[in-house]
Amino acid sequence: MTIRHVLDQLDRIYLGKPEITKLCCTALLANGHILLEDVPGTGKTLLAKSIAKSFEADFARIQFTADLLPSDIIGSDFFNMQTQTFENRTGPIFTNILLIDEVNRAVPRTQSALLEAMEERQVSIGGVTYQLPKPFFVIADRVGGNVHATGRSTRSLPHVSSSWVSWGRRRTELDSADDFKDETDSACLDDE
Repeated sequence: MTIRHVLDQLDRIYLGKPEITKLCCTALLANGHILLEDVPGTGKTLLAKSIAKSFEADFARIQFTADLLPSDIIGSDFFNMQTQTFENRTGPIFTNILLIDEVNRAVPRTQSALLEAMEERQVSIGGVTYQLPKPFFVIADRVGGNVHATGRSTRSLPHVSSSWVSWGRRRTELDSADDFKDETDSACLDDE
């Protein structure tokens, strides 16, 4: 499957924003990340899930809130009373495609843990370093401007402003992300 096939499929699912799908795929292939600025309900989760399906990658979503701790995203060690040992529980950051909703809502300490993982592609839990899966791609969204709830500004990420998605098709067609891989395979076979 070529990148053109992937972009065509994404454009059929995430309607009216071919430049956004192209920028997301470019950032993914360049080992980068992207910050989307948009109003809620414009299909950012659908886009991230569709990208994950098209690259046969794992997907996770984290809703950032003011009380979210770094250990909530990267994981932590816990004491297992049955075995009397410490065990590691990795957090949702251990995925390929990660959607972060409202990155500007979290406290700077949590944002810092995310940014460190994005840059280093690894996290340390209990003194042990764990590599993040490859590829590791973050799509973050910042709603309501760039100021944190406490007045501190969000750290910079490459970003793109998006506007409303064209809803020219029925919602049931938009929800067809589960059939995405099958459609992509069919499109590839048609071109051969």
